[in-house]
Amino acid sequence: MSLNGAMPTHDNHPSPDDTPAGDRLTLDDLASLTGTTPRTVRFYIQQGLVSRPEGAKRGAFYLRRHVEQLLMIRR
Repeated sequence: MSLNGAMPTHDNHPSPDDTPAGDRLTLDDLASLTGTTPRTVRFYIQQGLVSRPEGAKRGAFYLRRHVEQLLMIRR
């Protein structure tokens, strides 16, 4: 157990609190970077092709893995 009482995560995804702010993307940023639209990103998430964003509602954000998933779909 860490000093702040939180259990360390051992999966491949960082917890939202551990992600540097510079690595976080908004939906619009993600769509622009990958040449898609926000609507298309949401559709891919709904279909299970792209992981859900980290966080919730207006605080949700996307990471490098989301960019990679979308670029893989484009290929």
